[in-house]
Amino acid sequence: MALAPGDIVSEAEVIWRDIHSRYWIRGNGVKGYITPEYIPDDIRLMRGQKVKNVITLPRKNSQPFAISSYEDTLILYFYLRDGTIVDEPNEANIWVSRWREIASNTKLVDCAQYSQGRFLVPSPSYREWLFARANKWLMPIHNSIYFNAFRTCTSFCPSALNRTPHCHHILSACYKAGLSQIVLPLRYKGDLLLPGSPPKSIQIYLHGFLYPPKWHYGVWKHMLSGKPSRNKTERDLWELWLNTHFPLSSQVDDIFKDCKENQKESCCNMCSLEHFEQVHNALNDTSLLQIHWNSLVTMWESTPTKLVGAPDPHNDGFHEIEVLSFCEEVRTVNGRDIVFYPFSVLWGWIYNWDDTEGETILHLGIVTFFLRDNKPTQKPRTNWRRGKLENVVRV
Repeated sequence: MALAPGDIVSEAEVIWRDIHSRYWIRGNGVKGYITPEYIPDDIRLMRGQKVKNVITLPRKNSQPFAISSYEDTLILYFYLRDGTIVDEPNEANIWVSRWREIASNTKLVDCAQYSQGRFLVPSPSYREWLFARANKWLMPIHNSIYFNAFRTCTSFCPSALNRTPHCHHILSACYKAGLSQIVLPLRYKGDLLLPGSPPKSIQIYLHGFLYPPKWHYGVWKHMLSGKPSRNKTERDLWELWLNTHFPLSSQVDDIFKDCKENQKESCCNMCSLEHFEQVHNALNDTSLLQIHWNSLVTMWESTPTKLVGAPDPHNDGFHEIEVLSFCEEVRTVNGRDIVFYPFSVLWGWIYNWDDTEGETILHLGIVTFFLRDNKPTQKPRTNWRRGKLENVVRV
């Protein structure tokens, strides 16, 4: 039985201790050893003893296992490249197979910090290490610490795999909705049509914003036409479209007074957790985040056809998907007809593209959402296949 780092062996038996103080174990078709640094201080192993849920470690020769303190070893295996901790994990084949396994039911995954972990490996900036654990494996993931401000239930999205340089704002695999009475992900079904591939009936999981500063930035730039806005009339369009009034410009300036734009990344610059929480609470107090989310979901569900861009799928069944959705809405305001064009960009992943038996699963995260008074010209990337996502309905 071939094991990969992070695989969980449910039970094995200690068969002997060698001269190097390694405890050799056997069971469930595997054989290997546990060295003392991976055994808790309060456990004394003996021949014939049963050990449960031992973790497979990276191997050089014989197969090593761990009962505890495995976190650093797995982080370094999956994230260390040329001496640096990286965002994009190594060993993509392992990630794809595991994310594929739980793609249709992300509730099978528990994401938490494990108390026995030393976490000596520093996480990337403004992130924290978590471990996604399923029945037969666990994987180290890094999550945005800004989600801690949401104080809501944790959800999981199999999104910690980034094959191209375009996923600037979608790295977290664990997230929090930050919305009242909303349980994410939302589930849909639809038909995916791409040139060169037969039509696919797919399940769609909409996870929301997977990078919190990007959510704040979208409200600041688009809904409120704040400092980053290149279209100062967009706020007026939003108020007409939603038939509501937003906070005064002076209030908006006060909410975002210490926020800085990162034009290159189209998001806010990193800020302190305290400042992020202040902005988040202010946006929640004015219901702006709820309004933004409700408007996006309503538009997404009412748009019959969505444009899709996708590179060629990888041989392991992994496929990246970009979904552009917009519609034309005509509303009468003060006796005259006004045309509105809401537009959203979503990014997603399919892990079982080559599955001929089960239904294809698409996981989506939101990149941006804005409003125009003329038809948007955005199209999927020119070097990608262009297709459609049709008949999308919530289930």
